[in-house]
Amino acid sequence: MARADQTPPAHGRLQAGGRAWSRPQRLDDDQFRAGIVHDLARPVPVYGGLVRRKNILSVIAQCFGIAGLVTILWVVFGYSMVFADGSGPFWGNMKFAMLKGVDSLPNTNYAYWVSHNVFSMYQLMFAIITPALILGAIAERMKFAAILVFVTLWMVVVYFPLAHMVWGIDGYMNGVWNAKAGIHAIDFAGAQWFT
Repeated sequence: MARADQTPPAHGRLQAGGRAWSRPQRLDDDQFRAGIVHDLARPVPVYGGLVRRKNILSVIAQCFGIAGLVTILWVVFGYSMVFADGSGPFWGNMKFAMLKGVDSLPNTNYAYWVSHNVFSMYQLMFAIITPALILGAIAERMKFAAILVFVTLWMVVVYFPLAHMVWGIDGYMNGVWNAKAGIHAIDFAGAQWFT
């Protein structure tokens, strides 16, 4: 049953196909983020990089710590601050705090065929992988607690506002859905705001 403010997709198959594609895609990206793509040797070159041998396990643990921290931030208020509409071009609002209202119906602001909960988890993948990229620059230079504090501040001050500006329905740089955008950018790759 569709909500009053949403128009159901015209073809049920299209909706099912979108969900069927989104879920394995998210799983594949999750596995990459965790460094467990095809075999156990993969984490060493992916997240170990040029760190000394004794620090590879530490870097992998930091990646898992960041994944957990960002997931908590995303569920509590991050998704809402990025994808809720109505607060203006720089921030969302708390409409989806604790993923309230994020269910199996599509969020028609963004997609008519992918359910809202799958969309939110797919976007969580980007929220986790971005600070993991930063981790490569600060490997061996910060303690674990300092990294968690830095990532928390960085997500709140940098990631959530910029992601809303580029991807939010009323974002300042969203040239796709926002006719009043200050900068009419179109993010074809899904990574414009952090490159």
